[in-house]
Amino acid sequence: LATRLRVFEPFFGGLNRMYIVHHLTGAAAFILVLFHPLFIALSYAFLSVDAAVSLLIPSLDNLPVWFGIVALLVTIVLLVLTLYIKLEYDLWKKTHKFLGGAFFLIAVHVFLTKSFLDSMPLLKGYIYLFIFLALLSFVYKTLLGRFLVRKRAFTVSSIQEVAKEIWEIALDTKDHKPYLYHSGQFIFINPKNVGIANEEHPFSVVSKANEVPLVLASKTVGSFTTTLKLLEKNDTVLVEGPYGRFGWEYHPAKKQIWIAGGIGITPFVSMALSLPSEGYQVDLYYTVKDKSEAAYIDDLAKASGVNKNFRVFLISSKERGRLTAEMLKASSQIFPESTFFVCGPPPMMKSMRQQLNKLGVKNTKIHTEEFSLN
Repeated sequence: LATRLRVFEPFFGGLNRMYIVHHLTGAAAFILVLFHPLFIALSYAFLSVDAAVSLLIPSLDNLPVWFGIVALLVTIVLLVLTLYIKLEYDLWKKTHKFLGGAFFLIAVHVFLTKSFLDSMPLLKGYIYLFIFLALLSFVYKTLLGRFLVRKRAFTVSSIQEVAKEIWEIALDTKDHKPYLYHSGQFIFINPKNVGIANEEHPFSVVSKANEVPLVLASKTVGSFTTTLKLLEKNDTVLVEGPYGRFGWEYHPAKKQIWIAGGIGITPFVSMALSLPSEGYQVDLYYTVKDKSEAAYIDDLAKASGVNKNFRVFLISSKERGRLTAEMLKASSQIFPESTFFVCGPPPMMKSMRQQLNKLGVKNTKIHTEEFSLN
């Protein structure tokens, strides 16, 4: 799942949800790996206590078991760092790569250990196939990703501050060929500027579908986004993607309510600019702390002006308090029949989902863009 192969996106509803499944399966694997030797030792204990002890404290010449023990310890350390300790993204990414090494040790442990699998060739082949695919994925993405993962080179055509601490970056293709993407999608960018960390980070596309220059917006909230303002015209930026299935094109509902919190407005700008003037009814609720933070409000107002079926509501929490589902229900005539799209800070999205659920909205009608590298 972590290979980011777009062929898998339709099965999960987008890369963000693929990463959620990846995270959950990683947590489940952590639990299973943790208890794996204990369960085996317990089964041995019914036959012989000495056999159980020799499994947990093997002799030095018992290499298959030692491969398993080292893999277990490395996996525990790395998954604890991933699941329970908040590291800087670059440091976390470097430590996370070592999980491939741990998995290699697990593979060696499985290949060398004599077990009941020897008498069950179909199950043994099934397990070996998944081990092979996992190792192949690690080689493709981590070891040889620099050469195998497709990226396109763009150049910075402009960079400007469009609202308080929100910077807009326009990227043009170096090869002058079209770049195809849907509204609401996001890309990974890797700027090649000496003053900016050599990292990949995801950003929603702001510009209209398939339009070049490709426009992104970044809010200054961390070390990487703080340095993005150092980008200069004609700097090279590598782009991977596009990804995601958040846009209105992927959902059949014709009546939609879009809810944006802060910088979560970015995918909705692209969606609004690409929205047909007929066939859809959309109400956009854009909530910010202060109206000075409302990026792209003029573009959204203009889109609303030329599309009678698209309405924009700017909510300042400083003036009116936090946006609630009850407020949506009271002000939107299409509320009862709508599908909801929510993008913003995770606590805001979680709260809005809970509020909508209480008003009878099913989770199948609530779509969130919850992609995060943290």
